[in-house]
Parts: sequence; structure tokens; C-alpha cells
Amino acid sequence: MNDINNCKILGVDPSIRSAGIAAVEMINGSPRIKYADCIKPPEGCLEFYRIVNVVQMIRDNAIRFGAKHVAIEKAAYVQSTKTYQDLCMLQGALVYVLSTEGFEVTLYEPRKVKLEVSGSGSSDKATVADAVYGICGGDGSLSVDETDAVAVALCHIFTKQKASKLPA
Repeated sequence: MNDINNCKILGVDPSIRSAGIAAVEMINGSPRIKYADCIKPPEGCLEFYRIVNVVQMIRDNAIRFGAKHVAIEKAAYVQSTKTYQDLCMLQGALVYVLSTEGFEVTLYEPRKVKLEVSGSGSSDKATVADAVYGICGGDGSLSVDETDAVAVALCHIFTKQKASKLPA
């Protein structure tokens, strides 16, 4: 098992329009945001090509950062059936590509992310963002998608830390 207190995690808030990614490094047990970004594929291309573009960019970022873990927020039905289907296809492609590259890939329900980071599974985005900045510091300059990606990475860290404290 990887030592979660000294590792690199790429958090992903998936979308084929604006996917948030965040590289979080655990240094001596403290999470630090190394960088965060939004992946926005070119407008006007078919959904399939948008999915391929997003998957390639996330894969490249995970490799460049040297991540051991990739934590992805699970698709949740929010806006429309079409959006949900696109998110599910993106999620499946991400899990396949990243796991075959050797990354430890974990999916988290949106409520689980909110609960682990802010203490309530029904927190709004502003509350989650406040919690992210309270945990990692920062100046509030991250976009909503980037903040969500940091929250997913933190959820992974906190979940793994709790699991490591359980008796064998």
C-alpha cells in the first residue's frame, strides 16, 4: 500500500466542457496544492473527440506531475440525460486509460467528497471552497472546477488516512 502521507494525488472534477484538475502533494502529512487547471477541449468538435481530448490531457498531467493516485468525482445526474451519458463515457474512459497506465484510480460520490472535506454531504460549493482553502491555504483564486478537483484529491487523502488507521 502506498504511503498516503507522502505522495502525489491528481484530483479530477470530470466534464467534457471544463474539467477541473488539481495536483495535490502530501508533504510530511500536510496537503499542498502544486497546481490546478481547467481542461477545456476545442469548441465545435463531436463529444467523442472532446472525451478523447480530456482523457489525454488528464493522463498527460498525471504523468507530468508524477501522481501515484488519481481521484475522480463520480458522475451524478444533474442537468440532463445527455450530460450524464457524456460524463459516464468520460468516467469509463478515464478509469480504463489511467488504470492501464498504472495509476491507482478511485471514484468518489459527490456527497462523499463534500462530507470528507467540509463535514456535510449536502454542503454547497462555497462551503466546500472555504474548507479547501482552510485545509490547503491559498488566496481564493481557483475556479469552481479547480476547487472541486482539489476537494476530490483531499477526499481521497482523508479516506485513505482513515482506512490506514483501521485494525487489520
